[in-house]
Amino acid sequence: MKFNDAQRVKIRTLVNTMGERIPFFWPMRNFIHHNPLYGLEDLRFEEALKWGKRLFHGRTLPPREHFVKLFKEGEIEERFLDDELRSYLREKDAEAFFSLFKTYLLEPSLRPYRNAFLEPDERLLSYARRKNSVEAFVEAFERKLGRELGLDEAADRLFGTHLKERTEEELIRACALFLDEGQSVLGMPFREEGFFNAWKRVFRPETEEAIAEEAIFNALNELGIKDEFVDEFVTFELARLHGWSGFIRWRSSAKEYYWQRKHPANLVDFLAIKLLLFIDYAREAGVPYSFNEILSFVKERPLEALIRYDFFTGELVPELWEEVEEALKGRRGWPEGYAELKARAWAGSRRAFLEELFRRAGEVYDAEKAVRFLELLEGFEEGLVWLRAHERSLISRLVSSVRVKEERRKPFAQALFCIDVRSERFRRHLEALGEYETYGIAGFFGVPISFIELGKGHETYLCPVLIKPKNVVVEVEHELPKEEGDSFKEVLKEVLHDLKNNVLTPYVTVEAVGLLFGLEMIGKTFFPLQYARLKGFGRGERPSKLIVDKLKREEAEELIRVFEREVVARALERELKVKNARSNKELVEAVRRAALEELDEQELVRLLGRSEEEVRRFLKKLRDEYKVEKGYERLWLEKLAKIGFTLEEQVAYVEKALKMIGLTEGFARFVLVVGHGSSSDNNPYESALDCGACGGDHGLVNARVFCAMANKKEVREKLRERGISIPDETVFIPAEHDTTTDEVRFYDLHYLSPAGMKLFEKVVKDFEEAGKKTAYERCKELPVCSCRDEEEAKREVLRNAVDWTQVRPEWGLSGNWAFVVGRRSLTEELNLEGKVFLHSYDYRIDPKGFLLENVLSGPMVVGEWINLEHFFSAADNEGFGSGSKVYHNVVGRFGVMTGNWSDLRTGLPSQTVLRGKERFHRPVRLIVLIEAPKELVERVIKRVWKVRELVLNGWVRLLVLDPIEKRFYAFGPDGWEVLDEGA
Repeated sequence: MKFNDAQRVKIRTLVNTMGERIPFFWPMRNFIHHNPLYGLEDLRFEEALKWGKRLFHGRTLPPREHFVKLFKEGEIEERFLDDELRSYLREKDAEAFFSLFKTYLLEPSLRPYRNAFLEPDERLLSYARRKNSVEAFVEAFERKLGRELGLDEAADRLFGTHLKERTEEELIRACALFLDEGQSVLGMPFREEGFFNAWKRVFRPETEEAIAEEAIFNALNELGIKDEFVDEFVTFELARLHGWSGFIRWRSSAKEYYWQRKHPANLVDFLAIKLLLFIDYAREAGVPYSFNEILSFVKERPLEALIRYDFFTGELVPELWEEVEEALKGRRGWPEGYAELKARAWAGSRRAFLEELFRRAGEVYDAEKAVRFLELLEGFEEGLVWLRAHERSLISRLVSSVRVKEERRKPFAQALFCIDVRSERFRRHLEALGEYETYGIAGFFGVPISFIELGKGHETYLCPVLIKPKNVVVEVEHELPKEEGDSFKEVLKEVLHDLKNNVLTPYVTVEAVGLLFGLEMIGKTFFPLQYARLKGFGRGERPSKLIVDKLKREEAEELIRVFEREVVARALERELKVKNARSNKELVEAVRRAALEELDEQELVRLLGRSEEEVRRFLKKLRDEYKVEKGYERLWLEKLAKIGFTLEEQVAYVEKALKMIGLTEGFARFVLVVGHGSSSDNNPYESALDCGACGGDHGLVNARVFCAMANKKEVREKLRERGISIPDETVFIPAEHDTTTDEVRFYDLHYLSPAGMKLFEKVVKDFEEAGKKTAYERCKELPVCSCRDEEEAKREVLRNAVDWTQVRPEWGLSGNWAFVVGRRSLTEELNLEGKVFLHSYDYRIDPKGFLLENVLSGPMVVGEWINLEHFFSAADNEGFGSGSKVYHNVVGRFGVMTGNWSDLRTGLPSQTVLRGKERFHRPVRLIVLIEAPKELVERVIKRVWKVRELVLNGWVRLLVLDPIEKRFYAFGPDGWEVLDEGA
């Protein structure tokens, strides 16, 4: 079949569709927690685990040793373990095997060992012969080839080649070179042409295929991949280096990502290069490499194939090692009795295992029962039995401890914290100090922002990754010189700074940008009298304010005129060699207007004293290269229109956030809005410790923006019309909780009156005290901490924040297991050990469930991502996590590899989820408890497809506390269930 446009579309659709099974991997500088099996969430959890193991070659559940340890510690209750085991055996009609299976579960050392051998009985030997026959090998090989076993792996295991290693190493090298974001001194050439084209020109100029789709089309034909399993083949090939493919997949979806626009790459390019590399190396090796060739070899020479496979995978029966080596050299034939010898060895090791199992279970060995046990053991989901028992134990303890209580009286101060599990400790200690009322809300406080930081020039999205912000917030210096410190000049200065690195930048020459946006230009243009003093202003924390209000049309137009004049002045000096052009304001303005076709060119000829042709060429260059042109003015206006929020937007955001958490009356004198971030040094995973709701960044800016809105008189007047009356004396104060040191810093205290400032001293003191207690409690969990009191703990956490050798400055969100949606009174008397997400919600002001819908579809989904990132990173840290930080090398400024060459490490490092060889994070699915009427929750779940999918497919465990019935319910794949005493 010839390649044509229809085939091109088909190939691209195939790759992109199959790539949906591969989870996104975001750049490390904004680490986004995600479910590693996100692409499988349309499947039942149990089925997805099997797929995940096949695709990503990682363990999806912890081993027995982990669960047995929890069982012995009392974390897993025996009644639930027994119940889950009996339920499983009942489905298999095998309840008589309960004692054997429970003994097996509780004895991690009980397993077959190759060096433990007893003479097998005939019944066991017969079973072993069936399992280890040549026919069974061929059948399993055919079933896995191309789906679980790559063609390169198959060739390696049959012929001792190293095709997989060579292919992946070269592919990783190509990815690292092409995707580099400034780490390498010399960049890969031709990258602007796209990944496949650049790779072809640099490494394979002889490649005949013009485009990546054609290369894939030809490769699939050459490899003999049939239509009936091409979907599985493509999915499997993309998943084998899922870190690199996940990053490329994310990159290709991020249309505004600078590096993707500059150097485009996609999964089609990735797969084309991978397949071409494999074919090249396979041809060079001279071994069968297509699907049909490999399968034909196995079917035509099955005994030889079995022996070769076992030899090159290290599974060969030891007695035949030398004999097989001779056969591989062609010096002798293949041992005919190999299958029988292998079966006897297999049966002998199982007999020893079974004898010991029966003995420990208090039963007499029975050959028939032993073989049936082995048959049942093949499909035994031991990890799921343990997992369900663990989850039910946690559910039981949570349900038995939660209480519905009346609200407390009006507090001295209220504090809004992020739902992050680390806030739980701080909230608990703060509440214990006095009349404080705390709330939990997603740490972006419901205000999605694109932020331009003072001293930077690019936008940072401060919101969940599922949201694209529409409003830009610009940070400016708080104290500008008096002579030029009016609001408009502040806006003008910082918006000009914004233009340095935004979408307008490519339209201006590098030299013009450098001049226009240097500190010198800003200083001399806007506050020349103070420039000398400002010039010496170094790094460190600068007082700043945020531009939250929308620019007026006339202000935006004036900004553009200032920008155009600066560009024109530079163009005059560079292109026409006009000296000190900026000082000739009349000339600069005339040139600007002529470029915009607002002034006749003849007038410009007179002013410049140049020929008509020279002036015409200059104006054309000014429009084409410097972009002083009407069309670009409209683009600039669109850009500037994004800065700030309208009054209606501000009212809507504040109203929604306050209603979301149930804070609509009873406002205290102070309302603290506490974002969070972390402090650490030499840590590529630093953003993983920051606020997930802020896109892996700090939450302070969102807190400041929210407070600026909530403190505005006009906003409060509008809120009063909508039923939320905030007293005039109530002040919203932004703060940031450093989760590494447990220090809280307050900002924008100018909102306070002198009298208010005096009262606020108590808040500062209490927060400091709560921070010390939180640090002491948290510090005791760190492996090397020997703190004896709060002061020692304080010193320890401060040291962790600045010690560049510290691989574990804090545990982060490790240990998370539950997500509570409801009033604080449910859990305020509980010590949840900093392991539970707490989202405030009051069903009494949400009769239609729209607020609950927002909580479940946003924060709860993010919580599920965080939970499952930790779940799988702890279950198999090498497979789904990123291994030890000790062996990490940063690549391309966007990720890390282990050693010199590896897949991009996508999960959490061992230092985040493991304590030595044991799991600090205990993998369980997120247990979501909602305080609301059962019928209301049911309506919400029906409305939100994603939440319904997560619940019905078993990715989260959903509980409901009906405050009217005062009864707990569980809802899942099997519908509703009343919880009497627990789970």
